[in-house]
Amino acid sequence: MRKCHSLIALIFLSLVLSCTEQKQDVHLSYKIKWAIAHAPVKYFSKAAEKFKEMVESETNGKIQVEISTQLANQEHTSGVLATSGLIGKIQRNEIEMGQVYTSTLADIEPEFSVFDLPFLFEGDRHVDRVVEGEIGAYLMAGLPQHGLKGLGFTYSGGKIGLVSHSEPITKFSQLKGLRYRSFSNKVNQDFVKELGYQNYPSSTLHNGKRLLVEETLDANLVDAADVTYADAADAIFKPGKRRAKYFSQTGHAWLLTTLVMNKSFFDKLPVEYQEIVEKAARRVARLERQHIVSDAQEIMKRIQDDLHSSLVDFPIEEKLKMKEAAMPVYRKYEKVVGKQLIRKIQSLAPIKDQRNKKMAKN
Repeated sequence: MRKCHSLIALIFLSLVLSCTEQKQDVHLSYKIKWAIAHAPVKYFSKAAEKFKEMVESETNGKIQVEISTQLANQEHTSGVLATSGLIGKIQRNEIEMGQVYTSTLADIEPEFSVFDLPFLFEGDRHVDRVVEGEIGAYLMAGLPQHGLKGLGFTYSGGKIGLVSHSEPITKFSQLKGLRYRSFSNKVNQDFVKELGYQNYPSSTLHNGKRLLVEETLDANLVDAADVTYADAADAIFKPGKRRAKYFSQTGHAWLLTTLVMNKSFFDKLPVEYQEIVEKAARRVARLERQHIVSDAQEIMKRIQDDLHSSLVDFPIEEKLKMKEAAMPVYRKYEKVVGKQLIRKIQSLAPIKDQRNKKMAKN
């Protein structure tokens, strides 16, 4: 009986101590430094500011959020993107939080490379279903072993198209005769190699500097280029001697980033603060994607209204030919990410998009 009473006393004491520690933790102050390491800084900064507002308000200022764009200013000074170094800084808790390309995360967790497969997504609604559902959670679950806590998926510009200078691109075979600036992630480089294009990877240095897409056009280094919609606006409307004239809406890939935090730092937060951080991160990730999609509509209208440029619809038949040409790349990465993961993502395409695809085949 005495042993039983002693055991009950010990259990009660441990509960009291646990509650006391939790209460003390809530009264402590914490600081999160969110580092923005690459373009588009405009969109990421708005997301970070909203996150700061929500977290500081809901924790009554017990969590303070500092936003830094210092690393983003270094992005075009070397062939290695700042996000590659950012992962290490977050893992070492030199910086608590940041956004990194999913293609960069694939270097430590290979399944993230699935997002770089050409024509994987049918549209923005399809992306939402994937990243906010079981697949997004599944991929995030692989990050803690690397000292990272995944918080949400954002766009790094989102949907990709092609800008060109001398002629509108309406057939993917046209690119074989052009100097083509391609996004430099591994999957895309394998795709470009498979197509046999005259390739100029976006990470290429010119006089020691990594050039923006409009700079490569202006320097007459390329004739066509992979671009996000924001990139397309810069390539067409920024002053220069050799601007892009055409924007082909190929939708052949999506650029995504992931919001990550140092896992040890996250784990030390009181549970209620963890919930606040996760909720805020999910919300701002969704808002960031919506903001980019909304801006893309405005950019399309601006190009349509411009007398010196043209918005080009890329035929569905050509998209299907291009996707067929990408099958060797799919087969290669099935061995990396698994055929089941690819098929699960494809199965989540909205019904309307799947119907349009079937109609194009008939």
